[in-house]
Amino acid sequence: MLISRHEMEACISGTIGEPHYFLGMHSVSSSSGIVARAWDPFATKISLIRTSDSRRFEMIRIDDRGFFELHLHCFDKPFAHVLHSIYENGERTWLNPYCFSPVVTNESLRDFKEEIEIGVALPASHLRSLSVTSSRLITGSGV
Repeated sequence: MLISRHEMEACISGTIGEPHYFLGMHSVSSSSGIVARAWDPFATKISLIRTSDSRRFEMIRIDDRGFFELHLHCFDKPFAHVLHSIYENGERTWLNPYCFSPVVTNESLRDFKEEIEIGVALPASHLRSLSVTSSRLITGSGV
């Protein structure tokens, strides 16, 4: 298990500030390869499927609450994939929402938070915060 028990607990409880840092697929800094993580509380099994060739990798359930992890030593960078979950009464293939990098991060919201706490009318030069938090269409991994 590459994720610490504390980090996993924060993901499951929803107290983690940026779940993108732990869920999804990432390069491993402490060793070779990449790691993929998913949380699907009702899944009994999850397979990661590489979209380029449909190769399947079974993830390891590291917590009974549905937290899965997979360390792939043979790859050096993340790749496009989908997940396939098996349940007691069915199955589904799904796109992991954490396979995309976050558009708005805690760091990008820092200035916005400071401006709101001040509680004053913002000059035009501070409208950058509004553009950071407004909705906009983006494309990631062809989606």
